Amino acid sequence: MTDLLKTGSDWLGSMMKTHASQSVVYWRDVNSVTVDATLGRTFYDDVDGNGFAVKSHTTDFIIDTDDLLLNSVKIEPEVGDLIKVTRADRVDVFEVSRLSDSCWNYSDAYAQFFRIHTRLIDTE
Repeated sequence: MTDLLKTGSDWLGSMMKTHASQSVVYWRDVNSVTVDATLGRTFYDDVDGNGFAVKSHTTDFIIDTDDLLLNSVKIEPEVGDLIKVTRADRVDVFEVSRLSDSCWNYSDAYAQFFRIHTRLIDTE
């Protein structure tokens, strides 16, 4: 029997990559790979240095797990990796950052896409 939810997830993933993504460069140390990523956000509550509750968010990059290859080896995101996004007049540099217990989670029920949590650290 065909898994209709899996079929739908595959279709949605391909549509997202085709119509709702942009090319970004994923860096680890001196190695990089250009991948298609869909931007997202994760909102969370935090506490500042004075003990006040603060609402904040991460910039998330949703990337196909099969596309994240460095030196032909499939990798999982790690804290400290960088993602560079070229804009019209600048390059934004994001650092993969831990959010609670992990710096990423799967974005779908079939583990086909990483949702990678980042923070903007620089503009070139």
